[in-house]
Amino acid sequence: MKMKKVRINKYFRTALIGAAGVLGIAAAFLIVKEYQSEHTREEKKTIYEYSLNSDVSYKVHVKPNILYEEEELAEGQMYLTEFVDYITADFASHFTGSGSVDIEGDYRIEAEVRGYTTKEEQKQIIWQKEFEIVPEEHFNKTSDKHSLKKEVKINFPEYNRFAQSVLEASKVNLSVELVVRLIGSQTMAIPKGGLNDALQTAITIPLNNGYFNITKEGATQKSDVVEEVTKIPTKVNKDWIIICSGLIGMSVLSVIGILIFTGVLNAEDLKKNKIKKILNEHGSRMVVVDQMRISEGLEIYRVNTIEDLIKIADEIEKPVFYQQQDNLLDKTKFYVKEQNNLYIFEIKEEEKIVREGVIKQNEQTEEDIIASPL
Repeated sequence: MKMKKVRINKYFRTALIGAAGVLGIAAAFLIVKEYQSEHTREEKKTIYEYSLNSDVSYKVHVKPNILYEEEELAEGQMYLTEFVDYITADFASHFTGSGSVDIEGDYRIEAEVRGYTTKEEQKQIIWQKEFEIVPEEHFNKTSDKHSLKKEVKINFPEYNRFAQSVLEASKVNLSVELVVRLIGSQTMAIPKGGLNDALQTAITIPLNNGYFNITKEGATQKSDVVEEVTKIPTKVNKDWIIICSGLIGMSVLSVIGILIFTGVLNAEDLKKNKIKKILNEHGSRMVVVDQMRISEGLEIYRVNTIEDLIKIADEIEKPVFYQQQDNLLDKTKFYVKEQNNLYIFEIKEEEKIVREGVIKQNEQTEEDIIASPL
């Protein structure tokens, strides 16, 4: 017994075969890519941890006076110039690591008196004078900790008098300030390249004012982890290979199944489709007769489409009828009769159907599949 194929649109059939082929090729490509790719994973390992911070603090020491009972004032206040005796500044830098490393660096502490003007909220230095407080010092050690702590005494009245004398001598009235800063750098030979740290903390004290406040700059706090990345070999992803292999098998079976169990719509299929479409869309408006005989004397008019015939039937309010046939392919003629006029729509010969079908196959959809005869 010959197996009956499901007939479908040629382009739809070709698209199914192409899609299955693309799926198989893509799965094969993924398998090749999996085998060719580098099979490693990265593992991070902490090899060093450290923290580093720099800061500066100060205290304002006052002369005996009628206002303050204490001898020193804490940070963050407004200070009266006439009551200030001297100021102490404490510069500090601390390094703590998870293991001993070589630590090397140098630093110095200096004071700078400068006159400036402000333009567009930017300071423009007009003159400046530097004073050495602590000469440059060098340090070198091997340890997991290092602390640099240096306290200096600032003779505030002396710097204030110096600023006033410059203003009097220059006869230029400017804003004046004293900047006391620690300048230096240090290097910690930690793994993976070492750590360089700039030491730059300072306090700024306004001069030639009846009162002032002090600002601090350059305080830093940092902690970090140095990691080492190791690549560890891994195996090929067998689950992925199995999935892709299954997709290849599925695509091959799909192509074979389409080739074996489906076929392209032929003239007979196209004709059946056309008849079925007419009966499905307009069957409720049609009358089936057992026998038909066309008598002489009738004016016969042939129309090009079933829609034209339905339109005529609507206009003259007559039914559309056709002759009962056991074979669906024989139901090719449809009629409308009005007195001596007979209107006929006839499905074209198979050769013409084939030509039209080839042109219109792009417009056909899954409705074209012939599941069973009507």
